[in-house]
Amino acid sequence: MLVLRKILLVGGALLLGAVVGPLALAAWAALTAPDDATARLTAARRLLDAFDDRHPQEIGMASFDSSGFARDCGYDEEQLFGQTPSMLEGESQGWTPYTGYFDLIMWHHDEFRQEVGSRRTEHLSQRLNGLELVFLERCIRHTALSFLCGGRVRRVLETGDLLSHSSLPPLGARPDQQRRSRTICTYLHGVVARKSLPLAAPMLEPKGRRH
Repeated sequence: MLVLRKILLVGGALLLGAVVGPLALAAWAALTAPDDATARLTAARRLLDAFDDRHPQEIGMASFDSSGFARDCGYDEEQLFGQTPSMLEGESQGWTPYTGYFDLIMWHHDEFRQEVGSRRTEHLSQRLNGLELVFLERCIRHTALSFLCGGRVRRVLETGDLLSHSSLPPLGARPDQQRRSRTICTYLHGVVARKSLPLAAPMLEPKGRRH
């Protein structure tokens, strides 16, 4: 019985140290962190990286429709490029008119993700103080309570409809991608001109797809 009690005491002490030690280090880092606007943005970026790394969100790839970009510009993708490879296959091929189109779509998509990432960072920096930002980042990365700290970050992001890096903010606040959409349409006009096909009517209001 005495031996069992010693084992339980040692085990409990080790478990307590494994939980309390990292939490104490996270708290100390938070207490000593600067709390000016620039420091908060940096801490928010680190927190967002930790959250996305430990609690990845699903990405709706079904909504990633390459042919939709051509349609928005007044063209049919298959008529322009013939039998096209899938988007994933297009990434591994050499340059063709289609892979050039693919590259522009990837640029369009990446710019959207970067804009949403900036908004998520700003949202966290505005709703959490410097101490919270640093503590939650350390808690998510280095403690056994990562799920609890991640839950706190999740709730804050949800208040701005910015849970995922592919989130769509409310309509009135979505990134304006009309310039990028016009660039894709101009590229397609060039492809059509080289094929001596009729150009689509100019779009006065590009739809500015998000993905």
